[in-house]
Amino acid sequence: MAKRKAQFRRPRASEQLGLEHLRLRLMSEPAELACCDALTLEYHYQLTAKRLDKHLHYPATYRGEWIGVVSFSAAAYHLRYRDQIISWSPGQRRRRLPLVVNNARFLKLR
Repeated sequence: MAKRKAQFRRPRASEQLGLEHLRLRLMSEPAELACCDALTLEYHYQLTAKRLDKHLHYPATYRGEWIGVVSFSAAAYHLRYRDQIISWSPGQRRRRLPLVVNNARFLKLR
């Protein structure tokens, strides 16, 4: 069976206008992180803002208003199925695992 090639299209003018006002940036201020935790506790289905390891948080804003938050964390050290699929040797896993991230939270506010 032939593999289908992905088809892409250019955004329409109205879609492009919306994208021009969309921003994603790394959070660094403690007040912003506290706001992110409060929103996660209030709206995320897992009902926890607990962070176990290193995390990066990115607020998505539209015209200056928060519309969501995306959080990434360090990869789990051992995941049997991931490791089987990738088939890294122990040395490769040790070198490359720091380059892998997990999506820890995706919170859509609007």
